[in-house]
Amino acid sequence: MKRVGNFLFIIISMSLLQGCAVTLFENVEIELSSEPAQAEVFLIRKNNPNLSLGKTPFQLPEGLAEKSGESHLQLLFVKEGFVSQRVFLDVFSQGKSGLISVKLEPMADWSKSFSDTEASFYLNEVASSVAKIQADVASKKLEEALKSAEALNNKYPNLSTGWVLKGNILFLQNRKSEALKAYRKSIGIDPTDEDTKNIINKIENGSSIR
Repeated sequence: MKRVGNFLFIIISMSLLQGCAVTLFENVEIELSSEPAQAEVFLIRKNNPNLSLGKTPFQLPEGLAEKSGESHLQLLFVKEGFVSQRVFLDVFSQGKSGLISVKLEPMADWSKSFSDTEASFYLNEVASSVAKIQADVASKKLEEALKSAEALNNKYPNLSTGWVLKGNILFLQNRKSEALKAYRKSIGIDPTDEDTKNIINKIENGSSIR
């Protein structure tokens, strides 16, 4: 998970989420919560307007996966004054249930941090690249998303965000050893990223990711 602009990008594979949460199938209960509470959660739909599912905490509606017809569900957590978070869920995880808890970060005042035009240009370029990568992932264009992530890393090799995104994409492609290399590269740049450290540990140990 990493923040760029006003979005946090999270991919959760339910194949690893043994005991994670969502009511994707009959008799499978998944609870959504956030800190702070009362974040509105939207189901992102490819060819239709986003669908509001409710405000945290709440349980995902039954049959949501079947109704979506998608292999991954995309949920967007939104609360005024906080950075939005997008969560990808692998729906092919029958028998899994549990809790997904999202911590929202306060919105940064980028105008104060990046007041000069050159810095603003680079920030906008990175944000635009990340948005394209996210859109390609959402459309299941994983190879195209991977190429964009690699281009971002080539241009900004010391930006941890690009390496996290590359790891996320490789993980979705079930290329876990390559994903680990990308995640470790990110940690080498930003050793304070506890979320990515946790993902690395979970993949290495074959444990569930919450």
